[in-house]
Amino acid sequence: MPASRPRTARRGSIPWRSSPVGRLAAALAFARQGLASRRAEALLLGLTFAVVFCTSASAVGVIRSGRREIAANIQRLGRDIVQIHKSLSIASFFREPLVRADIESCRAATGGLATGAKTFVGALAAGPGRDRSALVVQTDAAWPLVNESAFSEGRFFREGEPDACVLDVWLARELFDTAEAGGRQVSVTFGGTARTFTVAGVIADPLAIRARFQNLDSAKNARHPSLRLLESKNIYLPHGAVAPGDDLSLVLVKLPPGAGPQGAVAALKRAFGPRQAQLMFWARGPWIDNMLDALDVFRAFSNVVWMIFVLLAAGMVMTLSGLFISGRTAEIGIRRTQGASRAAVLAQILIEGLMLQGGGAAAGTALSPLAGAWICRHLPWKFGLGAQDIALVLGAGLLTSLAALLIPALRAVAREPMDVLRES
Repeated sequence: MPASRPRTARRGSIPWRSSPVGRLAAALAFARQGLASRRAEALLLGLTFAVVFCTSASAVGVIRSGRREIAANIQRLGRDIVQIHKSLSIASFFREPLVRADIESCRAATGGLATGAKTFVGALAAGPGRDRSALVVQTDAAWPLVNESAFSEGRFFREGEPDACVLDVWLARELFDTAEAGGRQVSVTFGGTARTFTVAGVIADPLAIRARFQNLDSAKNARHPSLRLLESKNIYLPHGAVAPGDDLSLVLVKLPPGAGPQGAVAALKRAFGPRQAQLMFWARGPWIDNMLDALDVFRAFSNVVWMIFVLLAAGMVMTLSGLFISGRTAEIGIRRTQGASRAAVLAQILIEGLMLQGGGAAAGTALSPLAGAWICRHLPWKFGLGAQDIALVLGAGLLTSLAALLIPALRAVAREPMDVLRES
Protein backbone atom coordinates (compact mmCIF):
# COMPACT_ATOMS: atom_id res chain seq x y z
CA MET A 1 0.00 0.00 0.00
CA PRO A 2 1.70 3.25 -1.07
CA ALA A 3 2.52 5.66 1.68
CA SER A 4 0.36 8.75 1.69
CA ARG A 5 2.05 12.08 1.24
CA PRO A 6 2.12 14.36 4.25
CA ARG A 7 -0.54 17.06 4.17
CA THR A 8 0.78 20.54 3.57
CA ALA A 9 -0.98 23.70 4.50
CA ARG A 10 -2.44 25.73 1.70
CA ARG A 11 -0.96 29.09 0.98
CA GLY A 12 -2.40 31.75 3.25
CA SER A 13 -3.62 29.24 5.82
CA ILE A 14 -2.37 28.72 9.34
CA PRO A 15 -0.64 25.34 9.87
CA TRP A 16 -1.76 24.89 13.50
CA ARG A 17 -5.44 25.31 12.73
CA SER A 18 -5.91 21.60 11.89
CA SER A 19 -6.94 20.88 15.48
CA PRO A 20 -10.21 22.29 16.91
CA VAL A 21 -8.29 24.43 19.39
CA GLY A 22 -6.09 25.75 16.62
CA ARG A 23 -9.05 26.57 14.41
CA LEU A 24 -10.74 28.40 17.27
CA ALA A 25 -7.57 30.34 18.07
CA ALA A 26 -7.20 31.29 14.40
CA ALA A 27 -10.82 32.46 14.23
CA LEU A 28 -10.33 34.55 17.39
CA ALA A 29 -7.16 36.10 15.98
CA PHE A 30 -8.84 37.02 12.70
CA ALA A 31 -11.89 38.33 14.59
CA ARG A 32 -9.73 40.65 16.71
CA GLN A 33 -7.94 41.88 13.60
CA GLY A 34 -11.24 42.44 11.81
CA LEU A 35 -12.69 44.50 14.67
CA ALA A 36 -9.47 46.48 15.10
CA SER A 37 -9.39 47.38 11.41
CA ARG A 38 -12.95 48.78 11.54
CA ARG A 39 -13.22 50.41 14.91
CA ALA A 40 -15.89 52.95 13.96
CA GLU A 41 -18.26 50.31 12.55
CA ALA A 42 -17.53 47.98 15.47
CA LEU A 43 -18.22 50.77 17.96
CA LEU A 44 -21.52 51.62 16.26
CA LEU A 45 -22.67 48.00 16.28
CA GLY A 46 -21.51 47.54 19.87
CA LEU A 47 -23.47 50.62 20.97
CA THR A 48 -26.52 49.23 19.18
CA PHE A 49 -26.19 45.98 21.13
CA ALA A 50 -25.76 47.97 24.36
CA VAL A 51 -28.95 49.96 23.70
CA VAL A 52 -30.87 46.78 22.87
CA PHE A 53 -29.74 44.97 26.02
CA CYS A 54 -30.23 48.04 28.23
CA THR A 55 -33.77 48.56 26.95
CA SER A 56 -34.63 44.87 27.23
CA ALA A 57 -33.23 44.53 30.75
CA SER A 58 -34.99 47.72 31.86
CA ALA A 59 -38.34 46.58 30.44
CA VAL A 60 -38.05 43.12 32.00
CA GLY A 61 -36.95 44.55 35.35
CA VAL A 62 -39.76 47.12 35.48
CA ILE A 63 -42.45 44.58 34.55
CA ARG A 64 -41.26 41.79 36.83
CA SER A 65 -40.42 43.97 39.82
CA GLY A 66 -43.86 45.55 39.52
CA ARG A 67 -45.56 42.18 39.50
CA ARG A 68 -43.51 40.97 42.48
CA GLU A 69 -44.34 44.06 44.53
CA ILE A 70 -48.02 44.05 43.58
CA ALA A 71 -48.26 40.37 44.56
CA ALA A 72 -46.51 41.05 47.87
CA ASN A 73 -48.89 43.94 48.61
CA ILE A 74 -51.96 41.85 47.85
CA GLN A 75 -50.71 39.04 50.08
CA ARG A 76 -50.56 41.48 53.01
CA LEU A 77 -54.35 41.90 52.90
CA GLY A 78 -54.77 38.63 54.80
CA ARG A 79 -55.16 35.37 52.91
CA ASP A 80 -56.69 33.53 55.87
CA ILE A 81 -59.23 36.22 56.81
CA VAL A 82 -63.00 35.96 56.35
CA GLN A 83 -64.89 39.25 56.47
CA ILE A 84 -68.58 39.25 57.40
CA HIS A 85 -70.67 42.35 56.74
CA LYS A 86 -74.21 43.33 55.81
CA SER A 87 -75.54 42.26 52.44
CA LEU A 88 -77.42 44.49 50.03
CA SER A 89 -80.76 42.86 50.84
CA ILE A 90 -83.71 45.05 51.83
CA ALA A 91 -83.96 43.46 55.28
CA SER A 92 -80.40 44.42 56.17
CA PHE A 93 -81.20 48.11 55.66
CA PHE A 94 -83.83 48.12 58.40
CA ARG A 95 -81.90 46.40 61.15
CA GLU A 96 -78.35 45.62 62.18
CA PRO A 97 -77.77 41.88 61.76
CA LEU A 98 -74.39 41.93 63.56
CA VAL A 99 -73.82 42.51 67.27
CA ARG A 100 -70.77 42.18 69.53
CA ALA A 101 -71.97 38.82 70.84
CA ASP A 102 -71.41 37.39 67.34
CA ILE A 103 -67.65 37.74 67.78
CA GLU A 104 -67.54 34.86 70.25
CA SER A 105 -69.85 32.79 68.04
CA CYS A 106 -67.41 33.21 65.13
CA ARG A 107 -64.48 32.15 67.33
CA ALA A 108 -66.33 29.02 68.40
CA ALA A 109 -67.43 28.16 64.84
CA THR A 110 -63.96 28.39 63.27
CA GLY A 111 -61.53 27.85 66.12
CA GLY A 112 -59.66 31.00 65.09
CA LEU A 113 -59.43 34.60 66.19
CA ALA A 114 -62.22 37.13 65.66
CA THR A 115 -62.89 40.79 66.16
CA GLY A 116 -65.69 43.18 65.28
CA ALA A 117 -65.86 46.79 64.16
CA LYS A 118 -68.37 49.54 63.69
CA THR A 119 -67.42 51.73 60.74
CA PHE A 120 -68.66 55.18 59.79
CA VAL A 121 -67.29 58.39 58.30
CA GLY A 122 -66.32 61.03 60.85
CA ALA A 123 -64.77 64.50 60.84
CA LEU A 124 -61.18 64.68 62.07
CA ALA A 125 -59.22 67.73 63.19
CA ALA A 126 -55.57 67.91 64.23
CA GLY A 127 -55.21 71.69 64.47
CA PRO A 128 -56.00 74.82 62.47
CA GLY A 129 -56.36 73.89 58.81
CA ARG A 130 -55.72 70.23 59.63
CA ASP A 131 -59.19 68.76 59.24
CA ARG A 132 -60.56 66.10 56.92
CA SER A 133 -63.11 63.29 56.83
CA ALA A 134 -61.98 59.71 57.30
CA LEU A 135 -63.33 56.26 57.99
CA VAL A 136 -63.66 55.67 61.74
CA VAL A 137 -63.26 52.06 62.89
CA GLN A 138 -64.51 51.39 66.42
CA THR A 139 -63.04 48.05 67.45
CA ASP A 140 -61.23 46.22 70.23
CA ALA A 141 -57.61 45.47 71.10
CA ALA A 142 -57.65 42.21 69.10
CA TRP A 143 -57.85 44.06 65.78
CA PRO A 144 -54.10 44.03 64.87
CA LEU A 145 -53.85 40.30 65.62
CA VAL A 146 -56.81 39.39 63.42
CA ASN A 147 -56.09 41.88 60.63
CA GLU A 148 -52.34 41.10 60.65
CA SER A 149 -51.41 44.76 61.05
CA ALA A 150 -47.78 45.90 61.18
CA PHE A 151 -46.80 49.11 62.96
CA SER A 152 -44.48 51.82 61.75
CA GLU A 153 -44.66 53.49 65.15
CA GLY A 154 -46.04 52.72 68.59
CA ARG A 155 -48.70 50.09 69.30
CA PHE A 156 -52.44 49.45 69.23
CA PHE A 157 -54.58 50.70 72.10
CA ARG A 158 -55.24 48.26 74.93
CA GLU A 159 -58.40 47.49 76.86
CA GLY A 160 -59.01 50.24 79.40
CA GLU A 161 -57.58 53.05 77.22
CA PRO A 162 -60.75 54.93 76.20
CA ASP A 163 -58.90 58.06 75.03
CA ALA A 164 -56.34 56.32 72.79
CA CYS A 165 -56.52 55.99 69.03
CA VAL A 166 -54.46 54.51 66.19
CA LEU A 167 -53.95 55.95 62.71
CA ASP A 168 -53.08 54.39 59.40
CA VAL A 169 -49.83 55.88 58.12
CA TRP A 170 -51.57 57.49 55.14
CA LEU A 171 -53.97 59.36 57.42
CA ALA A 172 -51.13 60.35 59.77
CA ARG A 173 -49.31 62.01 56.88
CA GLU A 174 -52.49 63.79 55.82
CA LEU A 175 -53.10 65.18 59.32
CA PHE A 176 -49.54 65.91 60.48
CA ASP A 177 -47.39 65.87 57.30
CA THR A 178 -45.35 63.10 58.89
CA ALA A 179 -45.72 59.42 59.70
CA GLU A 180 -44.46 60.04 63.25
CA ALA A 181 -47.71 60.92 64.98
CA GLY A 182 -47.29 59.14 68.31
CA GLY A 183 -48.49 61.22 71.27
CA ARG A 184 -50.31 63.80 69.16
CA GLN A 185 -53.94 64.83 69.60
CA VAL A 186 -56.79 64.18 67.14
CA SER A 187 -60.37 65.40 67.54
CA VAL A 188 -63.11 63.13 66.13
CA THR A 189 -66.66 64.38 65.54
CA PHE A 190 -69.64 62.19 64.65
CA GLY A 191 -73.36 62.74 65.17
CA GLY A 192 -72.83 65.89 67.20
CA THR A 193 -70.37 64.17 69.56
CA ALA A 194 -66.74 65.37 69.58
CA ARG A 195 -63.88 63.83 71.52
CA THR A 196 -60.13 64.24 71.55
CA PHE A 197 -57.89 61.19 71.40
CA THR A 198 -54.16 60.63 71.80
CA VAL A 199 -52.39 58.70 69.06
CA ALA A 200 -50.92 55.49 70.52
CA GLY A 201 -49.50 54.10 67.28
CA VAL A 202 -49.37 54.26 63.50
CA ILE A 203 -50.12 51.22 61.31
CA ALA A 204 -47.84 50.70 58.33
CA ASP A 205 -49.47 50.82 54.91
CA PRO A 206 -49.96 47.30 53.48
CA LEU A 207 -50.66 48.88 50.09
CA ALA A 208 -47.54 51.01 49.82
CA ILE A 209 -47.50 50.41 46.07
CA ARG A 210 -50.58 52.61 45.61
CA ALA A 211 -48.77 55.69 46.96
CA ARG A 212 -48.56 57.47 43.59
CA PHE A 213 -52.07 56.55 42.49
CA GLN A 214 -54.13 57.28 45.60
CA ASN A 215 -55.51 60.56 44.22
CA LEU A 216 -56.81 58.94 41.03
CA ASP A 217 -59.64 57.11 42.78
CA SER A 218 -62.63 59.45 42.46
CA ALA A 219 -65.25 56.83 43.45
CA LYS A 220 -63.87 55.96 46.89
CA ASN A 221 -66.51 57.96 48.81
CA ALA A 222 -69.32 56.03 47.10
CA ARG A 223 -68.17 52.69 48.47
CA HIS A 224 -69.68 51.01 51.49
CA PRO A 225 -67.60 51.72 54.63
CA SER A 226 -67.04 47.98 55.07
CA LEU A 227 -65.27 47.91 51.71
CA ARG A 228 -63.41 51.19 52.23
CA LEU A 229 -61.79 49.50 55.20
CA LEU A 230 -59.23 47.86 52.89
CA GLU A 231 -57.97 51.24 51.71
CA SER A 232 -56.05 51.53 55.02
CA LYS A 233 -56.82 55.25 55.42
CA ASN A 234 -58.63 54.85 58.74
CA ILE A 235 -58.59 55.93 62.36
CA TYR A 236 -59.17 53.22 65.00
CA LEU A 237 -61.03 53.96 68.24
CA PRO A 238 -62.23 51.80 71.15
CA HIS A 239 -65.80 50.47 71.05
CA GLY A 240 -68.39 53.14 71.84
CA ALA A 241 -65.88 56.01 71.77
CA VAL A 242 -68.03 58.40 69.71
CA ALA A 243 -70.84 56.14 68.44
CA PRO A 244 -72.42 54.12 71.26
CA GLY A 245 -74.29 50.90 70.70
CA ASP A 246 -73.78 47.15 70.54
CA ASP A 247 -74.24 46.85 66.78
CA LEU A 248 -71.35 46.11 64.40
CA SER A 249 -70.71 46.86 60.75
CA LEU A 250 -68.49 43.84 60.22
CA VAL A 251 -66.72 40.92 61.84
CA LEU A 252 -63.24 39.75 60.87
CA VAL A 253 -62.29 36.11 61.44
CA LYS A 254 -58.71 34.89 61.19
CA LEU A 255 -58.76 31.20 60.38
CA PRO A 256 -56.47 28.77 62.19
CA PRO A 257 -53.58 27.18 60.24
CA GLY A 258 -54.77 24.53 57.79
CA ALA A 259 -58.39 25.68 57.72
CA GLY A 260 -59.90 26.06 54.26
CA PRO A 261 -61.97 29.16 53.44
CA GLN A 262 -64.91 27.21 52.02
CA GLY A 263 -65.31 25.04 55.11
CA ALA A 264 -64.93 28.07 57.38
CA VAL A 265 -67.59 30.03 55.49
CA ALA A 266 -69.97 27.07 55.72
CA ALA A 267 -69.39 26.81 59.48
CA LEU A 268 -69.98 30.54 59.93
CA LYS A 269 -73.22 30.39 57.97
CA ARG A 270 -74.45 27.56 60.20
CA ALA A 271 -73.54 29.60 63.28
CA PHE A 272 -75.59 32.59 62.09
CA GLY A 273 -78.58 30.47 61.13
CA PRO A 274 -81.44 32.42 59.46
CA ARG A 275 -79.48 35.68 59.75
CA GLN A 276 -77.02 34.49 57.11
CA ALA A 277 -79.43 35.74 54.41
CA GLN A 278 -78.73 39.30 55.56
CA LEU A 279 -74.94 38.87 55.56
CA MET A 280 -72.08 38.57 53.10
CA PHE A 281 -69.26 36.14 53.88
CA TRP A 282 -66.14 37.24 52.01
CA ALA A 283 -63.09 34.97 52.17
CA ARG A 284 -60.08 37.04 51.13
CA GLY A 285 -57.97 34.02 50.16
CA PRO A 286 -59.83 33.12 46.92
CA TRP A 287 -60.06 36.82 46.07
CA ILE A 288 -56.28 37.17 46.46
CA ASP A 289 -55.78 34.11 44.25
CA ASN A 290 -57.99 35.67 41.57
CA MET A 291 -55.96 38.86 41.73
CA LEU A 292 -52.72 36.90 41.34
CA ASP A 293 -54.21 35.03 38.37
CA ALA A 294 -55.01 38.39 36.80
CA LEU A 295 -51.39 39.41 37.34
CA ASP A 296 -50.28 36.23 35.56
CA VAL A 297 -52.36 37.24 32.55
CA PHE A 298 -50.73 40.67 32.68
CA ARG A 299 -47.30 39.04 32.82
CA ALA A 300 -48.10 36.87 29.79
CA PHE A 301 -49.25 39.93 27.87
CA SER A 302 -46.12 41.84 28.87
CA ASN A 303 -43.97 38.92 27.71
CA VAL A 304 -45.66 39.06 24.30
CA VAL A 305 -44.99 42.79 24.09
CA TRP A 306 -41.38 42.22 25.12
CA MET A 307 -40.91 39.50 22.49
CA ILE A 308 -42.27 41.85 19.83
CA PHE A 309 -39.71 44.40 20.93
CA VAL A 310 -36.94 41.79 20.78
CA LEU A 311 -37.96 40.85 17.23
CA LEU A 312 -37.93 44.50 16.19
CA ALA A 313 -34.50 44.86 17.76
CA ALA A 314 -33.37 41.74 15.88
CA GLY A 315 -34.46 43.35 12.62
CA MET A 316 -32.42 46.43 13.47
CA VAL A 317 -29.41 44.29 14.36
CA MET A 318 -29.79 42.35 11.10
CA THR A 319 -29.82 45.57 9.08
CA LEU A 320 -26.75 47.01 10.79
CA SER A 321 -24.96 43.66 10.61
CA GLY A 322 -25.67 43.48 6.89
CA LEU A 323 -24.15 46.93 6.40
CA PHE A 324 -21.18 45.96 8.59
CA ILE A 325 -20.54 42.77 6.62
CA SER A 326 -21.21 44.24 3.17
CA GLY A 327 -18.35 46.67 3.69
CA ARG A 328 -15.99 43.73 4.12
CA THR A 329 -16.64 41.88 0.87
CA ALA A 330 -13.10 42.48 -0.36
CA GLU A 331 -11.60 41.15 2.88
CA ILE A 332 -13.82 38.07 2.74
CA GLY A 333 -12.85 37.45 -0.90
CA ILE A 334 -9.13 37.75 -0.14
CA ARG A 335 -9.40 35.33 2.78
CA ARG A 336 -11.23 32.85 0.58
CA THR A 337 -8.60 33.04 -2.17
CA GLN A 338 -5.90 32.50 0.47
CA GLY A 339 -7.45 29.16 1.30
CA ALA A 340 -9.84 29.93 4.13
CA SER A 341 -12.96 27.81 4.01
CA ARG A 342 -16.50 29.14 4.17
CA ALA A 343 -16.81 27.69 7.68
CA ALA A 344 -13.67 29.52 8.83
CA VAL A 345 -14.87 32.87 7.49
CA LEU A 346 -18.34 32.29 8.95
CA ALA A 347 -16.80 31.42 12.32
CA GLN A 348 -14.76 34.64 12.22
CA ILE A 349 -17.84 36.77 11.52
CA LEU A 350 -19.90 35.05 14.22
CA ILE A 351 -17.10 35.37 16.78
CA GLU A 352 -16.82 39.07 15.96
CA GLY A 353 -20.55 39.34 16.54
CA LEU A 354 -20.32 37.46 19.83
CA MET A 355 -17.51 39.73 21.02
CA LEU A 356 -19.56 42.81 20.17
CA GLN A 357 -22.68 41.29 21.72
CA GLY A 358 -20.80 40.35 24.87
CA GLY A 359 -19.46 43.86 25.31
CA GLY A 360 -22.83 45.40 24.50
CA ALA A 361 -24.64 42.99 26.83
CA ALA A 362 -22.28 43.77 29.71
CA ALA A 363 -22.57 47.54 29.20
CA GLY A 364 -26.33 47.49 28.58
CA THR A 365 -27.13 45.25 31.55
CA ALA A 366 -24.90 47.35 33.80
CA LEU A 367 -26.72 50.53 32.74
CA SER A 368 -30.21 49.02 32.97
CA PRO A 369 -30.63 49.68 36.74
CA LEU A 370 -30.14 53.41 36.07
CA ALA A 371 -32.69 53.39 33.24
CA GLY A 372 -35.11 51.24 35.25
CA ALA A 373 -34.80 53.46 38.32
CA TRP A 374 -35.55 56.51 36.17
CA ILE A 375 -38.65 54.80 34.73
CA CYS A 376 -39.83 53.75 38.21
CA ARG A 377 -39.72 57.38 39.35
CA HIS A 378 -43.10 57.62 37.63
CA LEU A 379 -44.37 54.26 38.95
CA PRO A 380 -45.34 53.20 42.48
CA TRP A 381 -42.74 50.44 42.80
CA LYS A 382 -38.98 50.18 42.95
CA PHE A 383 -36.88 48.75 40.15
CA GLY A 384 -35.38 45.33 40.74
CA LEU A 385 -33.45 43.05 38.42
CA GLY A 386 -33.02 39.50 39.69
CA ALA A 387 -30.64 36.79 38.55
CA GLN A 388 -33.42 35.07 36.59
CA ASP A 389 -34.26 38.34 34.84
CA ILE A 390 -30.63 38.86 33.83
CA ALA A 391 -30.37 35.28 32.57
CA LEU A 392 -33.56 35.73 30.53
CA VAL A 393 -32.36 38.97 28.94
CA LEU A 394 -28.86 37.70 28.19
CA GLY A 395 -30.06 34.34 26.86
CA ALA A 396 -32.84 35.69 24.67
CA GLY A 397 -30.82 38.70 23.55
CA LEU A 398 -27.67 36.78 22.62
CA LEU A 399 -29.57 34.06 20.77
CA THR A 400 -31.76 36.55 18.90
CA SER A 401 -28.85 38.81 17.98
CA LEU A 402 -26.72 35.86 16.89
CA ALA A 403 -29.56 34.57 14.72
CA ALA A 404 -29.97 38.04 13.22
CA LEU A 405 -26.24 38.16 12.49
CA LEU A 406 -26.20 34.67 10.99
CA ILE A 407 -28.39 35.53 7.97
CA PRO A 408 -26.17 38.26 6.45
CA ALA A 409 -23.07 36.24 7.37
CA LEU A 410 -24.32 33.18 5.46
CA ARG A 411 -25.13 35.32 2.44
CA ALA A 412 -21.64 36.82 2.50
CA VAL A 413 -19.71 33.52 2.67
CA ALA A 414 -21.95 31.75 0.15
CA ARG A 415 -20.61 33.80 -2.77
CA GLU A 416 -17.62 32.71 -4.84
CA PRO A 417 -14.42 34.57 -3.93
CA MET A 418 -13.60 35.63 -7.49
CA ASP A 419 -17.07 37.13 -7.93
CA VAL A 420 -16.61 39.04 -4.70
CA LEU A 421 -13.21 40.40 -5.75
CA ARG A 422 -14.52 41.31 -9.19
CA GLU A 423 -17.25 43.48 -7.64
CA SER A 424 -15.01 45.07 -5.00
